[in-house]
Amino acid sequence: MPSAEFEHTAIAATTRATAWQQLQNPDTWLGLAGVDEVFDTHHDPDGLMTAYRFRATAASQVYEGTARTVEAANPSKMVIDISTSEVTARITTLLLEAEDGVAVTVTVALRSKGFLSTLFFPVISQAMSSGLPKQVDAFAARLS
Repeated sequence: MPSAEFEHTAIAATTRATAWQQLQNPDTWLGLAGVDEVFDTHHDPDGLMTAYRFRATAASQVYEGTARTVEAANPSKMVIDISTSEVTARITTLLLEAEDGVAVTVTVALRSKGFLSTLFFPVISQAMSSGLPKQVDAFAARLS
């Protein structure tokens, strides 16, 4: 199955503690990797967002999927695995101290898992590649 990886870094004018807290807010994830809606969120007793469901748009199609946190290192790293009927992805968010705030690096490792997504993977991949920088810039702004 085809796969691709994309990465972008933006600066958030905030602290890592505040950015980490915002990562636990479902609305923070809107717009990243095509996510249009986040719902049915779950948090552990310490406030870590452990799972959610979402709707995303890719190649003019709306997909519903699930997400679960697979790694969390407060306040520096959060890794989420997502799955839809056609694709899976791992979204890794790193928060590192920077001179002007926090360097937010988002890596999306995308993999096709269905027949249709294999056919349309070049379109999906191009959309992710061209859209991720703007999405991560907006994501970093929401972390402040």
